[in-house]
Amino acid sequence: MKLNLKIYCVLCLTIIALVSCQSEKKKRELGEKERQLQLREQKLLEQEYNKQHKPTKYIYIAFTVKKPIFNPARYITVPSSNPLNLTETRTIPASITHTNTIFKSEILRVSEYDEDKGYEYMDNIESEFKRVNLSGIRSNISAEIMIDNNAVDNIQRLEKQVIIKILKRELKVFDSYREASISRKKD
Repeated sequence: MKLNLKIYCVLCLTIIALVSCQSEKKKRELGEKERQLQLREQKLLEQEYNKQHKPTKYIYIAFTVKKPIFNPARYITVPSSNPLNLTETRTIPASITHTNTIFKSEILRVSEYDEDKGYEYMDNIESEFKRVNLSGIRSNISAEIMIDNNAVDNIQRLEKQVIIKILKRELKVFDSYREASISRKKD
């Protein structure tokens, strides 16, 4: 009976040890799973926070542009080769010259700024700049026709020269309006 009691005690202690080991192993596994869930939850919270709290930025666009300039027809008086006339009037036809210019857009406040929004703004400003400047020069050319009927032959030549070429585009991004304004005036 003492032997059975000893065997029974050893058997009980063995079972307790096995159960205890397995529960420790499960506790470690559960602890590891809990840590992984906490990390995932933290990442999701950070992503949600970033979506809701993307930084507000202040941006402007700087273009270096080769811009056409309309030079209207001019009339000059020169000494005449005809002895009956003292002077004669000659016409210098209208022309287009080009000059390099730096254009800077207005400063724009962009909430939830990301690089895509910056480039979208840059493309829109470039298109608007070209549209406004080209229509202004074309209006000058049309006005020239109304003043000088001989200019009609010159129009096609002038129209081919009316090209705005963007030489350089820069997207300037700042954390405050003050920084953007200082940079815009300095550059």
